[in-house]
Amino acid sequence: MPEKTLAPPVEMAFAIHVHHKPLVSGETWIDGKHADLPPIPASGICMFDLETSPVALVRERFEFSRFYVARATLDDLSYDHGLPRVSDLRAPKFGQLDPVLHNLALSLIARAKMLGEDGDSLFVDWIALAFHAHVVRAYGEAPQPKPWRGGLTPRCLRIASDWMIEKLAEPLSIPEIARQIDMAPGHFARAFREVMGEPPHQWLMRRRIARAKELLRSPDMSIAEIALICGFVDQSHLTRVFSRTEKLTPAAWRRLDRG
Repeated sequence: MPEKTLAPPVEMAFAIHVHHKPLVSGETWIDGKHADLPPIPASGICMFDLETSPVALVRERFEFSRFYVARATLDDLSYDHGLPRVSDLRAPKFGQLDPVLHNLALSLIARAKMLGEDGDSLFVDWIALAFHAHVVRAYGEAPQPKPWRGGLTPRCLRIASDWMIEKLAEPLSIPEIARQIDMAPGHFARAFREVMGEPPHQWLMRRRIARAKELLRSPDMSIAEIALICGFVDQSHLTRVFSRTEKLTPAAWRRLDRG
């Protein structure tokens, strides 16, 4: 970039940059004070408090994922985890390695490349919960979480799973599902995985594929129609996911099923 970045809006929030390639040098201005940016290795992070009007100047190619988290969101998610509010985050030195955040970022990128755009936010919600748990534990000034010992009662599990099946064609999120059984999203996500052995987005994806197979047996329905009925963004999204799990495209599976 030939010039300094524009200062972001001053707000009670943090921006966390997770670098995918090394960055040799740069400059920063925090609260108006200049400092040279140290070398940032791949999987190194830079955490910026947006109340300090951070500005940067980088004269070489760079590549990173940017996570934004408001203090209010930290407080809400801490409440969902049964923790007191996070009073602050202790920013690590620029370039500190954090393979956990790096792999969370890579998971989002890899899923988008592999499966395309998701119609719902279940996978992203799951990543967000993992992101929060790690950031609070590694950098937050808050008590450590107690081991989760809760679970879903058979009744709550039935209500949640039936509701997901009923809304199969619609975009879904963990908070929406948790509201059906009056449970905090973080508690629901952990309890569901504890009981079912997989997170909600994987469980729902398998149900969508199973429903797609049922509909593929109908000669009157196009694959594009089936994709929308089963909650996929479009036909190409269904094809990517179906091919990944079944090792066949929907069209090839339909022909094989018909013999």
